[in-house]
Amino acid sequence: LLIGVVAVVATLNVVIYPPVDGATYPYTTTYDVWFPLGKAVTVGGIDMVALSTEDEMMIAVDGATEKLEVGENKLISERRAVVKTFGLTVVDTNFQIYLNYRGLSDPRTANFHLAVRTSEQVPQFIVGMLLPRDIQAVPA
Repeated sequence: LLIGVVAVVATLNVVIYPPVDGATYPYTTTYDVWFPLGKAVTVGGIDMVALSTEDEMMIAVDGATEKLEVGENKLISERRAVVKTFGLTVVDTNFQIYLNYRGLSDPRTANFHLAVRTSEQVPQFIVGMLLPRDIQAVPA
């Protein structure tokens, strides 16, 4: 049984695509996250770089820079994720990533509330696969 579980996890992969039109997003998973300032990170196939002053954030998302103020909730991206193991599709879902900027944690780190909304119910560990190791993320 243990070998089977290890094999499933070892062959698990996530591929990101453009979203399917007309999707609704009834499921939400939330995290408190801390992004390193000035360092590129990839969240759900989306490249982001965060730069900040005291009360506003400039965030570059796939090359387009947007301004976020403390407390502002912003849709960052909408994509589709297909999760497979042993070549078989386990999850196929559209997802949206929302960020709410909470402010600087320290001179090198910015704090956000991150919400991942999905069109299908997805186990939290799979949503966690969309988050890079470069950020600290705690389920909220």
